[in-house]
Amino acid sequence: MWIMPLGILSFLLMPLGLESLGLVPMGWGISTVLWIADSVAALPGAVALVPPMPTAGLAILSLGAIWACVLRGRIRLYGLPAVAAGLLSILAVTPPDVIINRDGGLVAINLGAGRLVMSPGAGNNFERDMWQRRFAVEEVAPWPSSGIEATAPIGCDPTGCILAIGGETVALVTEPASATEDCAHADHVILLTRVARRMCGDGKVVVSTFHIWRDGAHAIRFTRQGPVVETSRERRGDRPWSRISEKRRQYLD
Repeated sequence: MWIMPLGILSFLLMPLGLESLGLVPMGWGISTVLWIADSVAALPGAVALVPPMPTAGLAILSLGAIWACVLRGRIRLYGLPAVAAGLLSILAVTPPDVIINRDGGLVAINLGAGRLVMSPGAGNNFERDMWQRRFAVEEVAPWPSSGIEATAPIGCDPTGCILAIGGETVALVTEPASATEDCAHADHVILLTRVARRMCGDGKVVVSTFHIWRDGAHAIRFTRQGPVVETSRERRGDRPWSRISEKRRQYLD
């Protein structure tokens, strides 16, 4: 509370050349605040990662909080159930099984039970950090390279990954050499390299390099009804700064 008054005092003393009488104690106060912040942040449980709140949940939480804070009397208590419902909406969030960034250079695979693996390689540190926060996991492991795991059915090599989700096999192809085999045996295929479309038939291709080029980042959920794909282009919408020409739009669509 006395840091700001000391700052004002230092300005008043500047014409006299005595500003150090205010700035030095002010520095002590700032150092004390930083020490308290670092100590609290280092306590166990000081930071907890949670999944992102859905838009509807955030709206309900905000309306409930406004109701409880603005109104007076016992009627304000009716806003508390809305606040609780908004917080509980986090439990309804279903994270995607696979996320691909805007250029296909970074892929994250959700193995469930708080396990997340990402494709190897340097760079994309900002996206790696944001995805880790989105999935609310403490640590991110690299793609496994020792075959199929017993605890999480996934296996990777330099040509891609094979994983089992909901009783179906999903192949992530990073090299054209493995496209033919993966397209023949996998239920769903994600092509992260340029491959001729004739190699994969029967609608097995969920995402290809063309889709990534056209629609940007992808989030994929594998459900009983089939893959559900969400793209950054769909979420962004037709905004003035992202509009494309009608001729190119016809080609993309």
